[in-house]
Amino acid sequence: MAATKSKQTLYLVDGTAQLYRAFFAIRGLTTAEGFPTNALFGFTSTLRKLIADEGPTYLAVTFDLPGKVFRHEQFPEYKANRPPTPPEMKQQAPYARKICDALGVPVLELENYEADDLIATYTRMAREAGWDVVIVSSDKDLLQLVDPNVIALNPSKELRLDEKGVADSFGVPPHQVLDVLALMGDSVDNIPGVPGVGGKTALATISTYGSLEASLDRAQRFAQLYGLRDQMLESIDAGDVDAVVAAVDELESCRSAFVEAEVAEGWAEKLQPLADALAAEGLAEGGKPLKALKRELKAIDKGSAKKMWLAMAEHREQAEMSRELASLCTDAPVSLTLEQLQLGEAKREEAIELFRFLEFTQHLEDLEAGDNPVTKAKERTTDYRTVEDEKAAKALLKRCRKVGRCSVSAVLDASEKRYPTMVGLAIGSGEGRADYFPLRHLYLGAPNVEMGGALAELLADEAVTKVGYETKTLDHLLRRAGAPVSEWGFDCKLAAFVLRAGRSSLDLGTLASGLGRTLPERDALTGTGAKRRPFAEVEAD
Repeated sequence: MAATKSKQTLYLVDGTAQLYRAFFAIRGLTTAEGFPTNALFGFTSTLRKLIADEGPTYLAVTFDLPGKVFRHEQFPEYKANRPPTPPEMKQQAPYARKICDALGVPVLELENYEADDLIATYTRMAREAGWDVVIVSSDKDLLQLVDPNVIALNPSKELRLDEKGVADSFGVPPHQVLDVLALMGDSVDNIPGVPGVGGKTALATISTYGSLEASLDRAQRFAQLYGLRDQMLESIDAGDVDAVVAAVDELESCRSAFVEAEVAEGWAEKLQPLADALAAEGLAEGGKPLKALKRELKAIDKGSAKKMWLAMAEHREQAEMSRELASLCTDAPVSLTLEQLQLGEAKREEAIELFRFLEFTQHLEDLEAGDNPVTKAKERTTDYRTVEDEKAAKALLKRCRKVGRCSVSAVLDASEKRYPTMVGLAIGSGEGRADYFPLRHLYLGAPNVEMGGALAELLADEAVTKVGYETKTLDHLLRRAGAPVSEWGFDCKLAAFVLRAGRSSLDLGTLASGLGRTLPERDALTGTGAKRRPFAEVEAD
């Protein structure tokens, strides 16, 4: 759901979450002096893209402050299991606020409260003022705030979630998110939840029974039923016929209190005749009524999810406390009004100085070219084609000879560690232009081509300089495939090592992110887990 344009819209960015997401998503990015910038680069890129794409009039970024919050008074172990903040993250955090200031973005932070509480408070204020709200975060806790006038925007996936979107993606509508969190807990924040109840079970339980209260009430009755069952077994072992008969009557009374009685369905119908027979015949050792009753009582455990329901009954207070811990505060004592959250003018010189220090090449180029500091770089057009015949290969050869250089990249079968097979070869021939040669795709109708012909001629042409990443390995692969390369002119990885020898990561994705580019994730192409396919089974396009 896009924000309504006929009234004001407030954008609230979970700055702390964005910093941490970028910190772990982009690894090894530093300045030449070794100052870490990975979290700041991802944060800046997200913020500039948001401003350019959405054009907000009102925008604020929220940050957590160090130290305890009001939730620690209720539960001292809140967030106790979190590892210490990495030193590289601590170094970068103050600069995130400087970036916001340079771009004219208001910053919200408040002692004793978390960034999420500030988002919840300003969301409530905006709704009362008749505004729409866009919450920029991928944090599941904030989904509880979504309503007809509030949406959640996940910037990493460019996914906008309204009420239906939350139900589809999370599994329950916004008004039930808090109840699910109360049952499943949160290991990151050390919210205990109910032991043994995971996400899937919590979602299924709340979806079926409607609320935390209804689920816990049901668990309490369930525990009572099992208490009676155990009491009956004890009475049988003790030879107390009257107690067994009385327990059967109480069992029926307890069962009838269930709104959904499938767990205890048929208990009384099966047990009452057996109890009557016991009353008539007594508890003679080896008697048929005794054996039958014991058998029926023990069979009750089968398929009943007994462990889960008993855990919920035992930990009811803990589940209720977990719900309170996961609830966001909507009345934090904030000082700024909604009108004071207006996006201000960017401080161009400060932004240039800051980006120069952080060595944000692409952001700096935008500023020095005269672009507005908060807008993203110009849109880049791309022309990617799959080569399916020799005619297309010859056209590429002609184009590369005209340019005088090309880039070479191989798609490898990752399952072959020592001698990987080339599934395909990509040739870049200019800004945003690349041709892909499918060599070993396995799906039906794959337009595979041969390594020879114009492709081999291009690789061997000394008049065309070749650019690559880890060219030594690539050179060996191509020679073994019968297509030796002439005139390697540049290796991205070697160049990065020379420029920043202390950098912890030189992978291609990290190097690209330093230039404002994002490479597609492998998982997006191949899938994950049991459904992961090798590259050879991915369609060439």
